[in-house]
Amino acid sequence: MNVKKQIILFLGICIVISLTLIFVFLLPLFSEIKNDSLELVGIKKELTMINEKTKGINDIKKTCNAIDYNLEKSENLFVNLEIPVSLIEFLENSADNLNLLSKISPVFLKEVKDDIWDFVGFRLTIAGPYDGLMRFLVKIESAPFLIEAQDLSIRILTDSELSAEDYKQFDSGDVLASLTIKSFGK
Repeated sequence: MNVKKQIILFLGICIVISLTLIFVFLLPLFSEIKNDSLELVGIKKELTMINEKTKGINDIKKTCNAIDYNLEKSENLFVNLEIPVSLIEFLENSADNLNLLSKISPVFLKEVKDDIWDFVGFRLTIAGPYDGLMRFLVKIESAPFLIEAQDLSIRILTDSELSAEDYKQFDSGDVLASLTIKSFGK
């Protein structure tokens, strides 16, 4: 055999071995790579869905926390009807901070058909400067309780009242206010 035939034979054998190796080893390897990449794409999609669900759950948790906070805040708006100490302290402190004389007494208020909550009533008698009284009324409006003001009457202190022991610290021109409030409670 001549050298040319040997080279062709050798090349033919190499080509056959190479093709056999490609079909036996490389094609299954490529097929496995393709399957693995399809599986990886599926896992990535699943991971994306899990991340979106986790984000949704976190959003729900934040919303629940905000609702709990607001619910707790709204619960604090209601006065304890059996012992409304916090409301009375608020009213007394507000009046004292504005140098007003206050007298607070419970009062029975007639229930109205439209009232959806239970309530307690108080009669406030307030004496002091007019601007202090106005600031007191603003404080009541922005109180941390659900309060409805009713029956407000304001008049100037008379000379005979100014000479009375209770009102000696006030001047002429100061006012005496009478106010009924309804505070809703639980």
